[in-house]
Amino acid sequence: MLVVACLLLGTSVAVADETPWTDPSANAIHSGGGFISPTYAYHDDTDVASLAVDFGSAGHIYSGYGLTVPTCATIDGIQVRLDYWIDDNSDPTTVTVELYNHTDASWTTAIADTSQPTTETTILFGNSTEKWGTTWTPMDTNDSDFQVRVICDTDD
Repeated sequence: MLVVACLLLGTSVAVADETPWTDPSANAIHSGGGFISPTYAYHDDTDVASLAVDFGSAGHIYSGYGLTVPTCATIDGIQVRLDYWIDDNSDPTTVTVELYNHTDASWTTAIADTSQPTTETTILFGNSTEKWGTTWTPMDTNDSDFQVRVICDTDD
């Protein structure tokens, strides 16, 4: 059985002063049944979110970050933090993260991790200069429509 657990979806938006890690407050299934106990991904603690399927693809969308980037700020990059592990890495597994840009009304190019950690590991997607293939405005990140989509794909 494949389990991806402890998805801490803190999002950091780099501006003149970096914003702190921010947890989501809302979620929705994207595909494959999404995650079981998806609210457990809001914080890094002993509670875990896990995949609703043993193989194939499953994804979840997280939102409600409550970011308040000043309107005069320039966004240089966005970083997403996932704390997760895979309890059975016998099948190749890829975890991808995408961001929703409200201005473009589209999802960014996915950033993938194929490391398949078997113990809880922090993986950073993006960095202080990663714009995810788009231009960001404070309105994009402050908007309640700012979303992070996490998809786990495993081969059977």
